[in-house]
Amino acid sequence: MIRYVMTLAILLIGLSAQAFAENQRPKMLSCTQSQDRPYCEKQKANFSAAWPKANGGDYMSQRGVAFCLFSGCSGAVEVDLKAACIWQIVIVGTEKADSTDAANFRQACRRLDAADLSDAEAQARISYGRIFKRLLTKKLPLIPA
Repeated sequence: MIRYVMTLAILLIGLSAQAFAENQRPKMLSCTQSQDRPYCEKQKANFSAAWPKANGGDYMSQRGVAFCLFSGCSGAVEVDLKAACIWQIVIVGTEKADSTDAANFRQACRRLDAADLSDAEAQARISYGRIFKRLLTKKLPLIPA
């Protein structure tokens, strides 16, 4: 009985993590208004390929996703500064994070007000746990005012 309950719990956690990742998927934009439509379409394809990898823990894909959420990737993805900040927090929590990640974190997160920043940190901790199956314990870099 315990084995059944544990298996069911693991299955539900896996399904809810996948559903969460899909539910949080950023809005892709039409490239019809882009000054460089082929490049915009390529950015959309790259983002679509990076999204599941980022949610699977791939560091470089996480960086790509965070960048597109911050910049819009030439009109391919809707800019979402809070989501960019969430991903940057996840990234700076990893062992692979370097000084450029800390700078990107500051750049993305400094534009949020205190309430959104607090919410982003809480959501990032949940995302980090979902992705890496452990708590985010690294101290976040300071964000200058």
